[in-house]
Amino acid sequence: MSMFRNFSKEILWVLGAFLAILFVGLFVDHPWPKDFLTSLFAFGLLAMSLNLLIGFAGMVSFGHAAYFAMGGYCFGLLLQSTSFTGSLGPYSVPLAIILAVFGTGVYAAAV
Repeated sequence: MSMFRNFSKEILWVLGAFLAILFVGLFVDHPWPKDFLTSLFAFGLLAMSLNLLIGFAGMVSFGHAAYFAMGGYCFGLLLQSTSFTGSLGPYSVPLAIILAVFGTGVYAAAV
């Protein structure tokens, strides 16, 4: 029974953090908190993948960090060359994500 109570407390903490992040994203106009949260989530994703590889699978591999960096670099380059007000408009971010994933996948297939 005590394990269930701890689990429900964790769910409440995660739900509260999600609502706080949603509040920051919707109602704060300053770019610093949004940039900070974006970096926080990106490095959190990298840390979770490292935990999955080393912690659960027991494999020591830092090659996934190269693919993580390559995807971020491709995404940044593609967003730099497109604009939100150009002919692509609101489709520039999803297009940059798709092309970054595709470019990283082609490199991974070649290696």
